[in-house]
Amino acid sequence: MQENPIKQSREDKLRAIREARGISQKALAEALDFGLSSIKRTEGNERQYTDKEVQTALDFMGVKGIPLTANEASTFKGKLYAWRERISNELTEETRNLQKELSVITSVPFEQ
Repeated sequence: MQENPIKQSREDKLRAIREARGISQKALAEALDFGLSSIKRTEGNERQYTDKEVQTALDFMGVKGIPLTANEASTFKGKLYAWRERISNELTEETRNLQKELSVITSVPFEQ
């Protein structure tokens, strides 16, 4: 059974992205200039990534704009509602621009 996505840590979500993209722990460790044991401890929730490490990991995995925290998910949800409202009001240029920004969520291997 999959863990409740609301209760997943940022590290759990990054692990899910890494696995979905077929990236090894070793490759991520090298990108972060870590030893393999550090990645294993982080993915085992024995330590947390720093914000800089999260950004480096996301860049390495080719993912941008993924909401990993509750605050980020809330902001993203607000943008989804704004997009829906723009569609309703037929603001097509604004809708297309916001759709591009929001499309990142389709590549996330976990729920928000």
